[in-house]
Amino acid sequence: MVSAALEEYLAANGDGETFDSLAAKSPIKDVPFDGSHPMTHYFISSSHNTYLLADQLWGKASPQAYATALHGLNARAPARCVEIDVWYTKSKGLIVTHGHTFTGNVPFKDVCQAIGETVQPNDLPVFISLECHVDPDQQPELIKTMEDVWGDKLLKEKLQHLGEKKASPDDLRGRIVMMVEWYPTPGQAASAAIRLDEDDSASSSSDSGDESDNSGRKEMKQFKQTHKNNKAKISDGLAKLGIYANSFKPTPGWLEREIIEPTHALINISESALLDLLKDTKVQDRLIEHGQHHLRRCYPKGLRVDSMNMDPAPIWRCGTHVVGMNMQHWDKGTHINGALFRDTQGFVLKPRSLLGGPKRPGNATLKLTVVGGDDIPLAKDQAIYMNAKLYTHEKRYDWKTKSVKDHKGDPMFNETVEWTYKDDDLVFLKVEMKEDEWGKDDELASYTLLVDRLEQGLRFWPLFDNKGAPSQGKLLVKVEYTGAQ
Repeated sequence: MVSAALEEYLAANGDGETFDSLAAKSPIKDVPFDGSHPMTHYFISSSHNTYLLADQLWGKASPQAYATALHGLNARAPARCVEIDVWYTKSKGLIVTHGHTFTGNVPFKDVCQAIGETVQPNDLPVFISLECHVDPDQQPELIKTMEDVWGDKLLKEKLQHLGEKKASPDDLRGRIVMMVEWYPTPGQAASAAIRLDEDDSASSSSDSGDESDNSGRKEMKQFKQTHKNNKAKISDGLAKLGIYANSFKPTPGWLEREIIEPTHALINISESALLDLLKDTKVQDRLIEHGQHHLRRCYPKGLRVDSMNMDPAPIWRCGTHVVGMNMQHWDKGTHINGALFRDTQGFVLKPRSLLGGPKRPGNATLKLTVVGGDDIPLAKDQAIYMNAKLYTHEKRYDWKTKSVKDHKGDPMFNETVEWTYKDDDLVFLKVEMKEDEWGKDDELASYTLLVDRLEQGLRFWPLFDNKGAPSQGKLLVKVEYTGAQ
């Protein structure tokens, strides 16, 4: 039942709007999808350790987790990249599990079936980030399982009409695309990211006085020494499936050299390594430019055994396409990931500033009038308030309303906040309904969104509980936003 206070407010300030008319309007803009650009022009929603239902030490595993991630249930974004850690055991054959831990495991075939059942002919592609711990002599069984279960959905060869061009999401609709580890064959140096002929470099090493050439040869030697046994980890048959996503971990100097081999490189870099690079502000633009030409995936640092997530926004801001999220955990990272990808198909075109266009000039202003709530979930008869957090590139802004007690789930605040901040394309806003009590205030419900997608004027914002499921609660907010376009 609508509170009398809300009805009274709308009658006086709603410009003819009613509770029902506002409830039918979306709080965020509908962004038409254009899937014709090269894959490097998109952010791709990604699930890390997709098979796990909890932490990375003891958590249970389930093939159903793949369907959940790909569908993007509740407040979670639909994933278009999922991870499979596949191992081989004598007793169970091919299984998916988090190795060297006490987590559960599931048959690899069951995981393939769960993924295959979600992929329909006109769907945008699903990328498989394959962590292969299967010896080469068992990899034919691995390949056969994927081929048998996925059939023609599995991309097994390049699209002839593209030649060496990068594929677009539209080109790969209805397909399952493998990310496979790539290692150089003789004459290739992935770490140096340039094509070098071993015989030529060896014969000219004593003659050349060019320091950069010597550096390149030294780095190639270092790469080959480091990975001398790794080539055997991936059989030729499995390597052939890495068509549009040849994955390799970078070594020093990778950002400064043009990648010629592999043609469709995917830089697979850890959260720690990437954030370390970002400490040098001059590197940011180089990363953005690099990401216009080559895919990049960032995976969580190894210490996140509790499945807590990194903040994906700084990773996106440097042009990274794929940020591995532990979607089984509902925290700040999944809130922000959901805000970018919610109500999309899991692919979002990068803003102009990350595709070679100009950065936004000047400041933006966001003014929020928080009117009141409707059917806010209550744990007990406790005063509640609304807390707002604005995440910009430079800092976080915090604000909260006064606490209201005699509300019965329909608190009226009617308070206003106005922020002026340096504009950028990836500013996020989170609102939280919290209980006002001694100690840590419990979060009752929240909503996170991308500021660029905000609808102006009066809108009801949906609220999700602390597990990401929809609640009955709604928050009436008036938005006045001026961005520096």
